[in-house]
Amino acid sequence: TITLSIILITILCGIILRIYNLNYENFWFDEILTFYISEPDISFEETKLRYNAIESIPIFYYLIIQFLHEIIGYYPEVSRYFSLILGVLSIFTVGYLTKQISKNNSYILAIYLVSFNIYLIAYSQEARVYIFTFFLVTLSLIYYFRLYSSLGNQNFNLLFFNLFQILSFLSHPLT
Repeated sequence: TITLSIILITILCGIILRIYNLNYENFWFDEILTFYISEPDISFEETKLRYNAIESIPIFYYLIIQFLHEIIGYYPEVSRYFSLILGVLSIFTVGYLTKQISKNNSYILAIYLVSFNIYLIAYSQEARVYIFTFFLVTLSLIYYFRLYSSLGNQNFNLLFFNLFQILSFLSHPLT
């Protein structure tokens, strides 16, 4: 019960740190570019032209953000909330991944490190691709270790491992 309390407090602190000052500042220059490229009222061709003139990472992330803007609305907060949600989910995926790899309590340390990591907190508050890529890579690693340790249905694990590998590669070339 003490361990559970520590985990819950750590996760809660990680969530609060990601929410705190989320929209305190206006967009940075690179976030403005994300917002500009992902405008929902332009054609796919115009999106590609804007993207090719500005960016060097794959266009996949911008298409996802553009889709979110079409559904929810073209507001700067939409992009940041997407990153916020992925940043919070990353706390859980890294904890689960660590518990899967080492069958001891080191997942508590991993949750702590992810919850209080200044870079992951900052990336969870920015309308940029980094936390999206981090989240996809952790999902890919989860299914890799499930595949490696023969947990669950192997076809299911292989399918999701490959899916998250492809999505990771489509989000950032360094994955």
